Amino acid sequence: MEVESVEDVCASPSAKRARVDEELPTEIQESEENIIPLGKAEEINKVEVTETILEENTVGEESTILEEKINLEQSTTDLSETPNFEDNIQDLQENTDSEESSQDVEDSSKPVETSQDLQENTNPEEVLEETSIENKNPLESAQDLQELPENQNEEPIEPSPEIYSEPDYSYEQSYFPSETLIELSSYSWDTSIDNQQYTKGCLWSPDGTCCLVGVNGDGMHLMELPQDLYAIDKLDSSRTSSQLKSAVHVPEAGMVYDFCWYPFMNSNSPDTCLWISTRQHEPIHMWDAFDGSRRASYLGYDEADEVQAAIVVKFSDDGEKIFGGYKKSIKIFDTTLPGRICTTIKIKQAASAFALTPTNPDLITTGTWNGTINLYDTRMPKNGCMSSMFGHKAGVTLIKYNYDASLLFSGSRKEDSLFIWDMRNFAEPLKTLDRSVRTNQRVFFDLSVGGYWLASGDTDGVLRLWNTTDGEYENERKFSLHEDCCNGISFHPSRPIIATSSGQFKFSNLNEDSETKENEFPKDFENTLKFWWIGDSQNKIDVD
Repeated sequence: MEVESVEDVCASPSAKRARVDEELPTEIQESEENIIPLGKAEEINKVEVTETILEENTVGEESTILEEKINLEQSTTDLSETPNFEDNIQDLQENTDSEESSQDVEDSSKPVETSQDLQENTNPEEVLEETSIENKNPLESAQDLQELPENQNEEPIEPSPEIYSEPDYSYEQSYFPSETLIELSSYSWDTSIDNQQYTKGCLWSPDGTCCLVGVNGDGMHLMELPQDLYAIDKLDSSRTSSQLKSAVHVPEAGMVYDFCWYPFMNSNSPDTCLWISTRQHEPIHMWDAFDGSRRASYLGYDEADEVQAAIVVKFSDDGEKIFGGYKKSIKIFDTTLPGRICTTIKIKQAASAFALTPTNPDLITTGTWNGTINLYDTRMPKNGCMSSMFGHKAGVTLIKYNYDASLLFSGSRKEDSLFIWDMRNFAEPLKTLDRSVRTNQRVFFDLSVGGYWLASGDTDGVLRLWNTTDGEYENERKFSLHEDCCNGISFHPSRPIIATSSGQFKFSNLNEDSETKENEFPKDFENTLKFWWIGDSQNKIDVD
């Protein structure tokens, strides 16, 4: 038997065929019987090319396996010089075999991924994350910068197991050490029978650098905190009151209904320095706190497709949503989508006050003009009111939760009562506090940041104060601060300072003795914004 040479074995089929053709006689090669038709020749060429590719791949795989075996023998030789080399050889062989089998399986049975397979294998959370990056709220950039730790190399602090722990109000115990407050700064507005300019409440910014005040017939004013009050711990009682200046003025005609700061406002991040407001015959507007320009508008339409004014506005705690209270609906706007696109919750009573619970961001509490307080779930806008609280005899103008939403404080117009509700059982008010409210406008009340103090304005110009820690609210204190209605009160977020505002609508007196019966405007009015020091002072004030 003739043995083939190595060249014959490794030669490709085309090479072998060429060699055979050379050995055949010329007559046979040129005979018509051996001539192949053109169509069959193309088929044979395709088969030959396929066989050639398969054989080349086989030869390549054999050479790869041969190289791996040579490497295995070399590693075996090296391991034979070390102890326990037999175990190491066995491990290497097992690893090599497993790699070869896995490679064969991947090459031979790897499925082709279709579009359906790609959709099934795609993580929906990753898709949502990519989409959220493209449509990211421009306000979140500043918020993310505030949340970054100073040293990024440090390990993140694990959150406490208690989500809502009791706030630390130890520093607030030293507030109101005297029966008289020290006036720091003030600003006044003139008024007349034709244009009555009176304040509509005040509100400190979240970073405490400025105070926002609404003025009837004069729009919105932004007052900055005096620079000398940022770093002092004790105030010199001999300090004279300074004159405030309007840093930003947004002139708006008509009545300002409500206003609200962006919850993450920080003067170091201009993108977050904004507030929203609503006024008569206008949609909700977003204003820039640096130059007073209008950034965006959020339009609420009624059944006749006409723009209507919101009675009350509120940012969500995360700043991503804007709540607008209307006569027949609650509209929820996306902060990043100005315009008319919103989610609507139909209501039976006009929404006149908003409060959000820190423990449940999907729950919104509304006060109404008929004196009821209703709770709605924003996830189920078609289900209507979840529950209601009854007790007020007039329209509710302001509601506010404490730090853990266990208590709800509510006040109404033309009613000398401030109600405290226990949210575990709100069949009736838990406590009723007295205050004098003889006007239809909103008279503000506020809780200190630590929750130690509850303060309320008064129609008589008196600031009423209660200590919330004893739960009885019996030790009421009074401070006579204004000569007219004290309609606004706001605690500073970090300093022992409060802001108060005064003023109310005045009815003209009819002069019966005059033939022309001219109207005489009353002289006892005060339309001012004042800052007060409520901390320790170097020289205590002596009270007569």
